[in-house]
Amino acid sequence: MVCFSASADFVAAGAFATVAVATLCQVRRRSEVLFGVLPALFALHQLTEGFVWLRVDGGLSASAGDAAAYAYVLYAQGILPALVPLSVLLMEPPGRRRRLVPFVIFGVLTAVFLFWVDAAHAISCHEQQHCIAYETDGRFLGVAVFAYVVATCGAALFSGYPWMVIFGVANLAGMAVTLILRASAFTSLWCLYSAVTSVFVLLVLLRRRRGQPPGDGRALVRIRPATQISHSRQDQRCMRVILPVIRCSHVDPVRVRVLVGAVRRRP
Repeated sequence: MVCFSASADFVAAGAFATVAVATLCQVRRRSEVLFGVLPALFALHQLTEGFVWLRVDGGLSASAGDAAAYAYVLYAQGILPALVPLSVLLMEPPGRRRRLVPFVIFGVLTAVFLFWVDAAHAISCHEQQHCIAYETDGRFLGVAVFAYVVATCGAALFSGYPWMVIFGVANLAGMAVTLILRASAFTSLWCLYSAVTSVFVLLVLLRRRRGQPPGDGRALVRIRPATQISHSRQDQRCMRVILPVIRCSHVDPVRVRVLVGAVRRRP
C-alpha cells in the first residue's frame, strides 16, 4: 500500500500531483480556487509523510523528521476541518450558501481547537503494522473525532451538486472504515484515502464546465459574449470598405464583424 514506505509515498505524491494539475486547469472562477487547490494540497501532504517515513526509518535527522510530522498533523487536524467546508461553501451559488455556514463555523472552531491541541503538546510517530501512527494529546479524542467528521464531511453532504455529495459520502465511508479497522493510524490512512478521493474534486469541476451553471463568483478571465457586441454605424462603414476583400479571401464575414466591434471597444 502507499503508506508502507517513503518511496511509495513519494510516488503517490507524484500521481496526486498529476490530478492536481488537471484540476487546476479546470478552475475558471475565483470561487473555485480554494476547492480546486485541494488535490495539490493533498499531494504536498503525501510528500510530507514521505519525509516522516524517512525519519522513522532512520534516513532523516530527528529535527527534520519531527518538523515533517508536525506539519503533517497540523495540516490534517488543524487546517483541513476549516478548509474543506469553506471551499465547498464558496462553490455553491449565493442562494444555497446560507445552509452551509454552520458547517464552516463548526469547522473553524474544530480546526482552532485541534491546532491548539497539536501545537501545545508533543507529537510522536512510529511505524505500526506498515503504517505510521501519530500520537498527540488523547484526552479529547472522542469529541475531536466527532467534530472532525462533521466538519470535513457535513458541508459536502448538504451541497447542491451531485458529485460534491458523492465526494462527501466517499470521505465519510473512508473515515468509518478507517476508524473501525485501524483507528490508531487514522490520520495517516484517512489522509491517504482523502487524497485518492480528491479525484472527485476534478469531477465536480468538469461537470461545471460541461453545462452546469456556475451561479456564483467572479470569473478569473471575463470574456465578453459576441452577442453583446453592438454594431455601430462606424463599424458598418468599416465593414463596407473591407467586405470585398473578405469575400475574395474566403473569410467568414460574421467573425470579422465581431472582431472589428471587439477591437474598437477594447479599453
